[in-house]
Amino acid sequence: MRGKVTCRLALALSALLASTLLLTCGCGSKALQYAREARSSYISARAVLVGLKEFPSRMEELLKEGDQAALSEEAEALVEEARRLASAAASAFGTVEEKCGPLAAEGQGDLASYGEKMSELVDLNLKVINAYGELVNYCETALQGLPFTGNPEELASLLEGMDGAARKIRELSDQVAAQEEEAESMYRRAVE
Repeated sequence: MRGKVTCRLALALSALLASTLLLTCGCGSKALQYAREARSSYISARAVLVGLKEFPSRMEELLKEGDQAALSEEAEALVEEARRLASAAASAFGTVEEKCGPLAAEGQGDLASYGEKMSELVDLNLKVINAYGELVNYCETALQGLPFTGNPEELASLLEGMDGAARKIRELSDQVAAQEEEAESMYRRAVE
């Protein structure tokens, strides 16, 4: 009888120790689930952003066609589509940020670091979206002035603004790419 009690006590202590270890390493929390949800939401948000990234090349193609009659209407539609995509992308990254909150609260170690990195990525991607918004505004302003007959300095200023927005997009996109690699490494370490 005493052997059975000792055995049960040992099993109970083992179970308690195992559950404590699981909770300590974060496996007993929902942090891993939150990390998966944040990653999935981020991938979806980036997919929305891809459509916005096509705006400059699509606008360039439209301008190369040179059909003045169709240019205004098509360009206006392209500008509106870009604005709609920017809004949808910002909303999608907002969803990612919502997923990062619980992850930061629940996570430990690599999972907590992953949540922080994902929040940083959301901020960077929102800056990318804002830079695209600047570029869209410059393009719309330029299109309203076609055919251009005004002061060449105004045109030069407008083109400088477009170049600055495009440069900002490239720089921020490079930062996003580097941080995405870091975030993915953190995620893989956390789920292994």
